[in-house]
Amino acid sequence: MFQDAFRIDKEKAEINRARDLEMLAPLTRGEPEGFVQFIAEEKDVRKICGFTPLYVASTAGEQPFELIAHDQWVDPDGEGLVSYCAMIAHRAEQ
Repeated sequence: MFQDAFRIDKEKAEINRARDLEMLAPLTRGEPEGFVQFIAEEKDVRKICGFTPLYVASTAGEQPFELIAHDQWVDPDGEGLVSYCAMIAHRAEQ
């Protein structure tokens, strides 16, 4: 689909996993602008398709998210990788 000039191997998948967790960390601190900055600094080289919904959701409630799951699917032929996560926002205490 994206026609990248490299294959995905175990090392690239682990680097991507670490970068994902680093990218999501600002959202767990309630810092959506840090999330935007992270993606901008890496020039969206990893093509984060969930950017818009994560950003909108993180700015709507103004509370930190909790990362409850993160995983990846890696194409066995090395043609691609898809990361996915689940995050929840706790209701702000009144």
